Formats: sequence, structure tokens, C-alpha cells
Amino acid sequence: MTKQAGVTLIELIIVLVIIGVVASISYPSFQEILRVNRIETQTTRLLSTLMAARSEAAKTNQPVVVCKSADGVFCTDMGNWDQGWLVFRDEDAGGDLDAGDEPIIRVENAVPEDVTVRALEAAFADSLGYAPDGTVNGAITQIFKICAGTTVRGARTIVIEATGRPRVDRKPGGTCPE
Repeated sequence: MTKQAGVTLIELIIVLVIIGVVASISYPSFQEILRVNRIETQTTRLLSTLMAARSEAAKTNQPVVVCKSADGVFCTDMGNWDQGWLVFRDEDAGGDLDAGDEPIIRVENAVPEDVTVRALEAAFADSLGYAPDGTVNGAITQIFKICAGTTVRGARTIVIEATGRPRVDRKPGGTCPE
């Protein structure tokens, strides 16, 4: 008779218990990594949109507007930036998207449900305009805050000075909006 090689049921159960313990210990850390990754992704999306809008304004020598948009076709003054945004060339310098007359340059869809994107300056809660020289319309600093949930840990802010250049602050203070 030849002897069969393999594992016993007891050995298999011990391995499964060890795997379960390691998985339960690492699960919270993994969730934190996913949350921070979602914040980073949405920060990068908004930052690249702002940089593209500024570049387009300087390149075409025309005003460019970034506005909230739920459908990717029209700007809206309802809701928050979480619903998505679009960029259009404001050829008549009116600040509003004239459907069919002004080209939409870029459309970004809504962010994931647990992520919030808020403009912290009331004057720019709905839109942000770039002048042909690449400066932002308005003399105040613009700040967008990107969070996942209500915890500030991992949150990011995008700061836009009057010069129009956006930058990311990785250590924002305050609280995250709901």
C-alpha cells in the first residue's frame, strides 16, 4: 500500500482560521485606503478640469467657465458640485451657457455617493470663471473641499488664488461638509 500525501481536516481548519483573523485585522485599513483613493481621484478630476479651463482661456483668449452640471448639457444652480461639472467657452462673456452657441469643452460626471465636493466661497458656489489672461474672476481666493464622509482625515482642498492657478492642500483644516 502507498501512503497518500495531503492535509488533514484539522490543518485545513487552522489555515482558514488564520486567514480569517488576518482578513478581519486588515479590513479597516483596506477601507481607509479605498476612502483616501476615492478622495484623491476626485481631487485629481477637479484639479485637471480647472487647469484645462485656465489653459483654454489663455489659449483662445476668451473667457472660460466651469459650472455645476447634473446632466452634462446645462449649468445648474441647484445642489452641489458632487453632481458633476462642465467647462464651456463663454464667447459672449455673459457667464451663462448659451446652449448651442457656446462650445462645451469638458464634462465630468457625478462623484461617488460617499464623496462630497463643495465650494467654500458662496460667490462661486455655482460656477467659476477664467478670464482670457488665465486669472480667476473675482478677487477672493477660491477653495473647493473634497471629503469622503464627515471625517477630515484624508480630505483635500483645492485652492485657487486670484492668479487662477489651482493647487492642492493635503492638510485641510475645519470640518467636512455633509
